[in-house]
Formats: sequence, structure tokens, C-alpha cells
Amino acid sequence: MSILKRFLVLISLIFMIAIYSCGQSQIDFKETRKEKEIVYKVGEEKPYSGIVIKKDDNGKIIEETAYQDGIKNGPSKEYWDNGKLKSETVYKDNNWNGLRKRFWENGKLRSEGKYINGKIEGLWKTYKKNGQTDLIYCGENGEWLYTKAENAFKNENFEQGIRIYKDAIKKGSTAALNGLAWFFATTDQKEYQNGAKAVKYASEFLDDNPDNPPCLDTLAAAYARNGQFDLAVAAQTKAVDLLPDDLKEEYLTRLALYKAGKAYEKKKFEPVTYMANNQRTGYFKTKEVKQLAGAKFIYDAQGRVDNSPVLSEGVVYFNCNRGYVYAVDINSGAELWKYKTGGIGSSSPAIDDGIIYIGSKDKHLYALDKKTGKEIWKFRTASNISSSPAIANGIVYFGTLANVYKHPSNVYAVDAKTGQEIWKFKTEGSAKMCGGVNGIAVNGDMVYASCNDRHLYALEVKNGKPVWKFQAEGKVKNGPTVSNGVVYFSGGNGNTREYIYAVDSKTGLEKWKLSCKSFVSTTPAVANGVLYFGGMHGSLYAVDIKDAEKMKLAQNYLWEFRSGSFVDSSPAVTENFIYFGSNNGNLYAVDRKNGKAIWKFKTGGKVRSSPVVLNGVVYFGSVDGRLYALH
Repeated sequence: MSILKRFLVLISLIFMIAIYSCGQSQIDFKETRKEKEIVYKVGEEKPYSGIVIKKDDNGKIIEETAYQDGIKNGPSKEYWDNGKLKSETVYKDNNWNGLRKRFWENGKLRSEGKYINGKIEGLWKTYKKNGQTDLIYCGENGEWLYTKAENAFKNENFEQGIRIYKDAIKKGSTAALNGLAWFFATTDQKEYQNGAKAVKYASEFLDDNPDNPPCLDTLAAAYARNGQFDLAVAAQTKAVDLLPDDLKEEYLTRLALYKAGKAYEKKKFEPVTYMANNQRTGYFKTKEVKQLAGAKFIYDAQGRVDNSPVLSEGVVYFNCNRGYVYAVDINSGAELWKYKTGGIGSSSPAIDDGIIYIGSKDKHLYALDKKTGKEIWKFRTASNISSSPAIANGIVYFGTLANVYKHPSNVYAVDAKTGQEIWKFKTEGSAKMCGGVNGIAVNGDMVYASCNDRHLYALEVKNGKPVWKFQAEGKVKNGPTVSNGVVYFSGGNGNTREYIYAVDSKTGLEKWKLSCKSFVSTTPAVANGVLYFGGMHGSLYAVDIKDAEKMKLAQNYLWEFRSGSFVDSSPAVTENFIYFGSNNGNLYAVDRKNGKAIWKFKTGGKVRSSPVVLNGVVYFGSVDGRLYALH
């Protein structure tokens, strides 16, 4: 052993002893400062060597870490609030080096694995709170093989992804078993869909982990791909029962598919409905537009484009107030087809299984072939259509206005293939109270409808029977948005009282309501525990919704971006940015973390259309009669 290695070992041992002896080398974290990640003791210019102890506001130790010349070198421990060990590792030049362990609050091991110079190497084992082994991952040359395989699939290198997973399985990775089973069960590549292989891999892991919800989810998808729908329903039901309510959304959606005798197929993200998905969260999982180069193309529809576009297979679909529905190539901006309805477009389109659905103020819902624009069917209602449609399990859901001929506002469910009415729900909305269904969201086995009659309704997707209704303190004008077992929407009189409500998606019981700074004028978007919405006073707001008590006290506004003009363009959220329009004619890109403007683009009219983001391009309409594609 070299002298240098002996010295490093000796230093590490000294630091380990110091952690337990709590001698004079300790310094309180509050008495340190950081410059370029180098730790100094206050009042001294020399980088610190010794043990840095971090404490919380109550004086409890939360971390003990050894430093040498101002950087992490030696053992480190973190602690839970109850004093039990949270993690332990050894640092070398600020990098994890050696065995790293993490623990549950009950003291049991949570995960463990080996790092070399900050890079994972070999197996990383995870454990449940009861001590039972959970998933086992595998790292090689600092890269997770699971991630490497998924990236290969993402880039359509399917054979490479399969090889990586099989290699990881040979090395003992159960996560790879689950990942490969999920691929064979849910891929949209027909030549790789293989129910038998999916069941084999999923079953092999579940032999030792019968109560693991994600792996039960995989097994259910495998059974469905193999045509064993009874077994798929049983496995998925068990997975749902094991999950907390805030994690059940996607599982319930797949369960509904299996009950309908359909397999789940994972497809590339495409914004085929208003606000990105049927839950109306407004979150777009796609490449962003960080720096604005300019317009990729501008299409002149010669009529106001107020509603939001949708995209599918290289085509953007939208409507204008002249009654036309358009299909435009996203690369060239060339018109592919247009279709004339009998009235002004009153909804954003939605696409499913090769058909585009769109509502009109001529009291019809239209179904058009998305490739040709030819009419497949149209459904006549008693009054104007007032909400964008949502399609789930072969059914189109939408809402209408009440009118002067005493027709109430209704929620409709129509067969997506035939246009035949399946059910209709009558709200309490009337023309006298300007009643109308403003928004529709679908999640699992429930349809949610916001209505100007002061109510949010929850209905069964199959038959339209009411499960519950929630009465707000004024008209329910925007929303609903469904996320993690909660429905968000706005309600109030627009003057003295305006609230954002959060109600339990299953029971309709109020969780909290937030007193808003202005009239809420958009559908709320939600991502990672933050709610985003626009207001009549010209601002976009970001609100932390993770702490219910702070919500009740309205102490959780993270930031406010002021555009200076009415904001009724519902926000589109990506990983780092938010895109929205204003009545001043601008489309804005704003940093999600701090609300600072990244860029803006000026159009010739008010921007009321909610933007759509896909593959590094933002699509939206303007009152100036144009559809814009910015990159």
C-alpha cells in the first residue's frame, strides 16, 4: 500500500472516530459558509478540515460529514427527525465512493449499492419497510442499465434495449425483468408485442414479490396483451387496492381498458385533446422551446382562432370562428384539408382512433376522418356545445349550454364510432342563470363536469349516474382538472369572492379552497405539486398545493407574473417552462421555478388559445386569424 493510500485510510479512520466522539473538531453548520462548494469556518479564510454537523431549527442533528480542505472526504451520515439513521456513505473528493446505504424511518434498510467515484457499479438493491427485498437495479460504468434500455427504446433501438435488459437480468436485476415484461406488453411496435413473453418475465419477478403494485400493473398489462382479460382485471384490481388514493389514476385508467377487453398500449406522447390529456392537467412531456428562434410557420385561417389546437401524426388540427376545421402539416405549414361546419367552432378538437371530434355553435358535435376531413357522423343537441370533448373507452363526453327555449345544460355520452347517444345527464343549469357546462374531465371510472349552475358534478362513465355534486359559492367557470385524487376548479362571482377549490375526486368533499387575488380566467394546470392559473387582472399565478394548511391561509403563492392584460389562455406546462397567452397579443414563456420571463412573441391580436407543445415547437392561435408554430 502506498504512503498516500495509507494516509487517506488514516484520515478516514480519524474522521469516523470524530463523528462518534463529538470532539472539538465539530463545527455547527450555521457557523459555516460555502464558496464554490468549498466549506469555510466563519471568520477564517482557510478551507475547513474536520466534521461539519448540520442541525435543524430544533437543534437536532440531521447530518454529520467529514471534510478535508473544504470538500467532502470521508464518512457521512444523515438522520431522520426521530434520530434514526437515514443514510450512510463515504465521500472521496465530493463523490460517493464505496458502499452507500439508505434507511427507512423505522430503521430498516431501504436501499444499498456500490459507487466508484460517484458512479453506480453493480447491483443496487431496494427493500420494503418490512425488510422484504423489492426491486434490484443494475449499474455499469456509472449508468443505470434500466435507464439505458429505456433510452434505447425511446430512440427506437428496440433490439439494443432488449439486449441491455437481458444482460441486466443475467446479472440479477429484477427491475430489468419488470422493464422487459412491460415493453413486450405495452409497446406500440406490433412486431415486438408478445403477451406470452411478457407474462413469463412479469411472473418470474412476482413469485418473490406478490404485493408489489408496479409489478402487478405490469403483470396485468401482460395478461391483457395475452388476451387473458379476467386475469388482467384481477391483477390490476389488486394493484389498485394496494396503492394510496393519490397514486391510483393511471392504474384505474388501465383497469377500465381491461374490463372493456382491451390491451394497454404505450404510445408516444401526442397532445390529442385539450390541456394535453383527459385529466386536463396541462402538462406536456416533450421537448421544450427554451430559446425562441422565431416562427416555424404561420397559417392564415382568416378568422379568429380562439380555441386550442391538437396534434397527431405530423398534423395540427384546429378551428376558427368562420366555422372551418383545418388540418395543417406541421413541417411545411401547408393546408391538407378543411371542413365547413354550420356554425362557429365552440370547442377545441379531440382525436381518437383516426377520428377528430369537435363541437360547434350550430348545436352539433362532428366526427371527421382525420386523414381526409370527410364527415363520419354528426350528433344533434338541443343547444350549443360549450365544452371541449374528452374521449375514453370508445365514448365521447361533452357538455352544452342552457338556452332561451328552456333546454337545460346537459352532459352527453356518445358512441365514438356510431354517434349514437349512450346517456345524457341534466344539470341544474338554466338560461336564466346563464347555465352551461364549461369543462369536462375524465379520470378512471368518473366524468367530472363544471357548470355555471354553481356545481361540479361527478358522474359514472358507463351510465351517467351522479356520484356526487359539489356546490361552490358562485359559478363554476374553469376546470375541472384532476390530479392525484383531487379535482381542482374555480368558482365565485368574479368580484368580491373568487376561489380555487380542491375536492376529493371520489367523495366530493372539500379539501381546501384558496381565496384568489383576481377573477380566475383559465383552466388550472398542475404539475409536481404546483397549480398554475391566469387571472382577469393580467397575471399568471403559481401556487404550492402540497400543504393544505397553508392553502387555507392563502400563504402559498410562489410567484406572480404580470402580463399587463387579461389572461384567459390556459397555461401549458413542461419540465422547466410555462407557456401562455395574453390579451395584449403576446405568447409568453416563463420559468416554472421563479416566474421570470424567458421570451415572448407578439401576434396581431389577443391570444386566448391555450398553447400546445410538442417536439420543440409551440402551437397556438390568435384573434388575428392565424395559427402560429414557434420554435
